[in-house]
Amino acid sequence: MASSFTTSYGIEKIATGEQSGSWGTTTNYNIDILDRIAAYKSVALSDASTATLTVRAGSPTDGASNLQDGMYRIIKFTGTLSQTCTITIAPTTTTAYFVFQNATTGGYSIIMKQGSGAQTVTIPTTKSNMVYCDGSDEVISVSDLFVANALAADDLTTGDAAVTLATTTGNITVDAQGSDTDIIFKGTDGASDTTFLTLDGSDAGTATFNHDVKLNTDSSVLGFGADNDTTLTHTDGTGLTLNGTNKLTFNDTGTYVHSNADGDLDLVADGTAVDSINIESAGGITLDAGTAASGIIYEDDGTEMARLHNSSSDVILETKVSDKDLLIKGNDGGSTVTPATFDMSAKGKLLMGAGAVGSTQTAGSQTGSVTLDFDTYQNFVLTATGNVTLANPSTESVGQSGIIVFIQDGTGSRTLSLGTDYETAGGAGLTISTAANAVDVIPYFVKAASSIQLGAPQLAFA
Repeated sequence: MASSFTTSYGIEKIATGEQSGSWGTTTNYNIDILDRIAAYKSVALSDASTATLTVRAGSPTDGASNLQDGMYRIIKFTGTLSQTCTITIAPTTTTAYFVFQNATTGGYSIIMKQGSGAQTVTIPTTKSNMVYCDGSDEVISVSDLFVANALAADDLTTGDAAVTLATTTGNITVDAQGSDTDIIFKGTDGASDTTFLTLDGSDAGTATFNHDVKLNTDSSVLGFGADNDTTLTHTDGTGLTLNGTNKLTFNDTGTYVHSNADGDLDLVADGTAVDSINIESAGGITLDAGTAASGIIYEDDGTEMARLHNSSSDVILETKVSDKDLLIKGNDGGSTVTPATFDMSAKGKLLMGAGAVGSTQTAGSQTGSVTLDFDTYQNFVLTATGNVTLANPSTESVGQSGIIVFIQDGTGSRTLSLGTDYETAGGAGLTISTAANAVDVIPYFVKAASSIQLGAPQLAFA
């Protein structure tokens, strides 16, 4: 019968009658294995993402094949890493205890696992941990290096497995009893020792977070005050709601945003001469009042002065105080001017602050059929280089008036014919100058659609 080997350490068990004359060598190998179980080993890691720590050969053939680094129970890993290294303990059937020390340089952790097991143990750089392999290929149990009972010490250094503080009854109290002492929560961000949260013992426990503060529950409520009289409530997919009619103030209590009733939003500044509300936007400002009836209301100390609204998509600017005028003002060279006043006590009569200048079309070298653009221009200057016929337009507006200036070119004797929309006194037509470079001025008035009444030409201007 051939020799067999123990499951955990691969100690060779010599069968009866086997290895005659050589059992001493096998026994020595077995003693070496047992010696390593209580010994220390420094193992250098190459700069790789994976490595294997062999406890014994998967299929031992003799004692020599089982003299592996993994037989040492206390192992210090050395070497320089530029990445995290995962170390697999083999074979998967091994049950064993280890104390591992991560003495590598480079600031990277090592991860201990067994076979394809999902549970692992991470050992940060400079840290140590005790690991137990149960031989199931699934579980690596970890025991942190700490004293489980109550301790009185300045520093408690733990291992690197997860630590849970739990109680079935009562509270868990963290009490910094020294005067003005802080409670500090620290951790490792990457390879950096980082203070995550500080509770200031000299300032009634004021909390200082090193980074973001997140309330990860929908409908979370943030309360303020001893009785939580002011709250900020999260609404999923909508935003944040300030409770009731409470105010969001800026700089002082006189400048605030609030809602004094459902559907109302008030932006309030103190009300002194120097206080104002400024709205600035590089991309434009939109005021959407929502309904035609209400529109945008301008008030002065509670009195409605004007309203901007719409009727069937027509824009209406409406003054609200009886007989008060609508003025349009501007700046002319640093001086305030009033170019237009609508007199509301006279049915909105328009009073111009200066002369009104109608738009004028100056069209040279005209010959043949010419259609005047009444939609764009009020006055027209035509220089005839041939006989001209004023064709019937379609752009005139009732009440429109102006002049048509007809100029003979250097040849002269150009005729002016009229379309049917152009009307003259008694239907007599127009008599115009024929001399070269003569200038005639013809007044007109639009009485109705297709009815443009022409006055007598003023002939031969110099």
